[in-house]
Amino acid sequence: MNPESEAANQAVSQVIRIVGDGLDIALRLTGAAARETAILLYTAMKSQGEKNKPGRQKLTKMLQTGTARIFDVPESKMKEFVQEAKRYGISYCVLRKSKTGDKDIHEVIVHEEDAGRISRIADKGSFFEVQQDFAGNVVVGFARMDGETVGFVANQPAVMGGSLDYHASDKMARFIRFCDCFGLPILTLVDVPAFLPGTAQEHSGIIRHGAKVLYAYSEATVPKISLIMRKAYGGAYIAMNSREMGADYVYAWPIAEIAVMGAEGAVNIAFKRKIKSASDPEAMRAQCIREYEERFLNPYVAAARGFVDEVIKPEETREKLLCALKAFRGKKEEAPKKKHGNIPL
Repeated sequence: MNPESEAANQAVSQVIRIVGDGLDIALRLTGAAARETAILLYTAMKSQGEKNKPGRQKLTKMLQTGTARIFDVPESKMKEFVQEAKRYGISYCVLRKSKTGDKDIHEVIVHEEDAGRISRIADKGSFFEVQQDFAGNVVVGFARMDGETVGFVANQPAVMGGSLDYHASDKMARFIRFCDCFGLPILTLVDVPAFLPGTAQEHSGIIRHGAKVLYAYSEATVPKISLIMRKAYGGAYIAMNSREMGADYVYAWPIAEIAVMGAEGAVNIAFKRKIKSASDPEAMRAQCIREYEERFLNPYVAAARGFVDEVIKPEETREKLLCALKAFRGKKEEAPKKKHGNIPL
């Protein structure tokens, strides 16, 4: 066995040993051993029988790309996993379970020394949150990146799953326009499932309030950078500084899910007849969900169509964002010669 294969085999044995239920881990295997590691990892999971059947199916595509999408590692084993990942050159990203939406966005923005988390974005101790007690499903505030002030707009999955309601829309729109007034670049961290549905939101004017966000982003002439971290669904994704709203540069992590809706909702609509006519509807539904996730819930389809500029490793996030901010530092945008626009108040 050559050195690369031996290293891959060791990495697999260490990773498999601590796989269990818990946090979602997005792995990207790097180096010459990537494909070999993928094959060995698939084989090791297969030997565990039905317990890791979903994991094997998710790894099928990895055999061609050298990329693993999701693994589960319990909190108690996180430190050990991170050490082994670093030892064998496996880059990683720690996120809470997608379906529970309990990840705190502050863990991504604020810089703290913690080997079990990804590299933080802002300079250490520089983040100043604005309106912290209002519309907690969105986090806005100022921070320094390499010494320069940047406005942060981020979804907060720990509150309402990160969905946008009419209060969050007002909070975002006001902050975006404030940054634009004073020439501060805007960095948007996207993890949004939808605009919050319901009659209460409709009666409160969610369409009008949501339109303020679209107006604020499209009107702003300062540098606008986006990072799609996880969920980016439907109209809410469009509103969160997407390419259509005039984003200057859009990054995405490999685990980003850019789609009209989540897999379960999409399958119920698109494959309704197929599921209903199957001998085992539940099994067919599960199969359709897996196929939908593998085919559509990734950032590469959007990147191929120009909606994402670059898919990056999570540990590269700060470096890449700094490069984009420096590239657009001298941005100049010609606005129409008129008194002002007509924001939907």
